[in-house]
Amino acid sequence: MSPKLNFVHLCDTAFFSQEGKLNVIGIFKVIGTRQLPVVHPKLSVVLNLTLSKPAKLKLQILKRETGETIAKLEAKLEQKNENEHEKEINFISDFNSIKFEENGEYRVEIWIDDELIEVIPFFVQLAQPQKK
Repeated sequence: MSPKLNFVHLCDTAFFSQEGKLNVIGIFKVIGTRQLPVVHPKLSVVLNLTLSKPAKLKLQILKRETGETIAKLEAKLEQKNENEHEKEINFISDFNSIKFEENGEYRVEIWIDDELIEVIPFFVQLAQPQKK
């Protein structure tokens, strides 16, 4: 069986509790800013996958119009218990200090074993100044 993506979230931060529970904080689809370019302090990508064997994961953040890669991460996903047929795992990837040059649509691409399995769109938007 090929890897199955159960869910993915873009958020401000994510972590595992002492008990091993997944904590996801600040899920978003839009990064609002007052000026461009902007350096976004932290963007976390949280995945939950079902694996039947070890797999190679690649996450990319790209500008939609140009296809320019803004950030990238590669990791090897492995099962803790090789005797299990399938294993559900949670994976957190933190992207720190990403610079966005312009507003518009961006995307996170999720690749497993060199196959694109999901594209998650998000937007960088200039916030309108508040009227006094």
